[in-house]
Amino acid sequence: MDINHLKDPREVEKLARSINAAHIGHELVLYDNIGQSPRDPGQPHDIFGSNPVKVVGASIFLCVCGHMTCRINLTDHIACAGDLLVVLPGSIMQITDASDDMQTVSLSFATEYFEAVVDVSAEMRACPVVRLADSDFQECMSVYHLLKTRINRKGRESSLMIVKGYVWAICGIIIDTWSNSSVKLGSGKSRPAELYARYLSLVQDDYHRHRSVKHYADILCVTPKYLSMVVKKESGRNASDFIDELVVFEAKALLLDRRHTVQQVAEKMDFPNPSFFSRFFRQRTGLTPTAYRNRH
Repeated sequence: MDINHLKDPREVEKLARSINAAHIGHELVLYDNIGQSPRDPGQPHDIFGSNPVKVVGASIFLCVCGHMTCRINLTDHIACAGDLLVVLPGSIMQITDASDDMQTVSLSFATEYFEAVVDVSAEMRACPVVRLADSDFQECMSVYHLLKTRINRKGRESSLMIVKGYVWAICGIIIDTWSNSSVKLGSGKSRPAELYARYLSLVQDDYHRHRSVKHYADILCVTPKYLSMVVKKESGRNASDFIDELVVFEAKALLLDRRHTVQQVAEKMDFPNPSFFSRFFRQRTGLTPTAYRNRH
């Protein structure tokens, strides 16, 4: 779901009704499956479904029961009951697996709601899943229910201010959790491992515009050969594979969003023309962009 593109209130209302979600315009959507029957085979895992999506705003998940496996920018993360999962703006996300008893609470909102947590976003990118203390988890759940109740009230001019206050309260718990967690970038890592981590972070930020290993090697002040050697040793994969897979991952998400033509997807992904994009996509997936879209 591209929450920043849900500009038409009628479309938001349609989405909210279909998933029984509380929402405010295109800025904030709350969803949970608490109390619902166990998921049927083939039923979407949650509001995002089971296909790759680009999350333009930010999303917070509280795992109430069961577990799920979420792929964020090519890295798999497992969230279990009591865990908090944060998906940062611009991430490509796919829920690849979930237990039948999985119950989650999710808040998806425009980026301006998330400005308070910028200072710890690097730690979140490195480790988006963290275990909450029981008291913190219950506090988040309490705030979520207060937030949902407030959104469902109509005709109060002060509601937007109160809603934003509730969202920031949850963000405050997030800041405290990550700031006091053991996840610190570079701590305890060897120099090659730190170089590898920095390479991945750079690629995730800039793969749209720059798809050569040399570009990232220059930023990291090493030769492309040395960087490729380190990445291969740390991951067992070629450095260029990470760039290509991120491009394909986002292209899949955009192709499944049928508001975009193949030509528009090529433009969004900064390819010189649709033909070049189609060749690139087919070489790496075995399908043309149109064939992939039709199959899914």
